[in-house]
Amino acid sequence: MNLPDPAADESRLFLPAAYEGAQVRTLVTLAHRVDLRGLDPRSVIVVAADELAARCAGAAADLHAPLRVPVVVTRELPAYAGPLDLVVVLGEPDPEAVVALEESCAVAARRGCPIILAGPADGPLIEDAPESAVVLEPPAGASGDSPARAFGTVHTVLELLYRDAAPVAEALTMTADLVDEELQSLVPERDEVVNPARNLAAAVEGHRVMHTGLDRTGRAVAGVVAALWSARGVYSGVAGPAELAATAPVRDIFHDPLIDGDDGVIPLRVVVWAAEEAGLPDAVAQDAPEDAAAGPAARALRLITRGFAATAFHRR
Repeated sequence: MNLPDPAADESRLFLPAAYEGAQVRTLVTLAHRVDLRGLDPRSVIVVAADELAARCAGAAADLHAPLRVPVVVTRELPAYAGPLDLVVVLGEPDPEAVVALEESCAVAARRGCPIILAGPADGPLIEDAPESAVVLEPPAGASGDSPARAFGTVHTVLELLYRDAAPVAEALTMTADLVDEELQSLVPERDEVVNPARNLAAAVEGHRVMHTGLDRTGRAVAGVVAALWSARGVYSGVAGPAELAATAPVRDIFHDPLIDGDDGVIPLRVVVWAAEEAGLPDAVAQDAPEDAAAGPAARALRLITRGFAATAFHRR
């Protein structure tokens, strides 16, 4: 009889997150492979394979606001797409989405759109990619969705449109180092006292979960982590602080759980991202230091990686 091994399960579930630093490092090669400066596209069209890829793309664009070029996040190529538009294809498509993404790539190539493809390691989407597409390969051994890859690809593209490759690559290298530093604190061997991801998983255990942020970075991270958790079986939502405050239940001050019993409502836990203090009732704050040289994207990716790792420690 094989008994469950919680430690082995945690290590297995943590493994995809362990590649996030390496995922960022692959973007350094992208910075040196494509020359986008001066391209001045009419728009950047991000064709996302799933909700997580779409949230990551939107979050990266939000951190670049005010945008110098429109960023359109969609599930299939718009009818207007042409040679003046830069197309980025993101994510790990399920079998039903592969055909739509292949068609988007093929049509974009026929219309003369520059294409950057950050998809799976193999499969028909990669095998049948247009010859004109720049294919960003994931790190060896990595598989499955990677928020760092999706977020980082859009971030890198937007940076390369207006900056030289060398400083962009340098900032990405620093970001990868910071994500790896974060991962060192999140490994399954570290207990709740010294592991921020394990501590976060414990804080939300037995609660309904909503994610929020008090500023641009916090809101960007909250949207990505909400989609990431739901994709990995930890169901949660995202809302603004004002929305959460307006919908907070009014507690009956006369309710005594010993006399009246449980009211049957699963308590709500709010996770406030990129904040030192939660500032909301029944909430926990998650923050990471900002590195001026690496930029705000590095802080966002550290926090997203923490959220990713936390799913490995959630009791299912």
